[in-house]
Amino acid sequence: MRVFNESSLTSITSASSATKRKKKKEVCHEFVKLPLSWQAKKKLSKLLSIIRHKVFREIKKEYGELESKQIRANVFLPKYLGVTKFEDIKLFIPDYFRVNMNYDREWDIEFPLKRGSTGVTFVDGKPRYTKRISRRAGEWESKLKMTKKIKEMVHKDLKWIFSIPLIDPFDRNVILGVMNIDGLDSVIEENVINGAILKVSMDLHAFRVYLSERKRKIITFK
Repeated sequence: MRVFNESSLTSITSASSATKRKKKKEVCHEFVKLPLSWQAKKKLSKLLSIIRHKVFREIKKEYGELESKQIRANVFLPKYLGVTKFEDIKLFIPDYFRVNMNYDREWDIEFPLKRGSTGVTFVDGKPRYTKRISRRAGEWESKLKMTKKIKEMVHKDLKWIFSIPLIDPFDRNVILGVMNIDGLDSVIEENVINGAILKVSMDLHAFRVYLSERKRKIITFK
């Protein structure tokens, strides 16, 4: 039998505590493995187009002058390759996840976590509506912490955004990305948008399910 004196026990306990602290710093995160297959891109792109079109039709019932080109949709996914810290992840729009987004400067937007409606939604998992405060200043709500660079890249006529977390339907602790429905030129009241989003709840669920069924990339961050 091995006998430990008080000092050795203290040493062992300290080492054990240090090991536990070290382990706590290592966190695993799941991501949709990129690139997606051609079939997955086609399927998800079609679903996104359907969602955008249905939302447009619902909003148009209240805003008769609204044109289809004014309602847009996109999906941001995490860019995880080469990232060693979770907080350094940025969200980007794959080219197959852009509907009616014809302003090419927006194609290169990358949101850090907790920045912009997209970055905040990806972290807290809550859907949110936000609108531009001032077109001239390009200002959005301060709580979104938009950087000057991102503000300059956003379409000057963008008036509002509704961000939807793409939560894994089979594991609600996993957020796979963020879907945005947004509008140009006209500010649409939040209650109207909420009603339109409710009408496409089944389509949103289908999108989430199909996305969640793609291969995963599991990364451990320290």
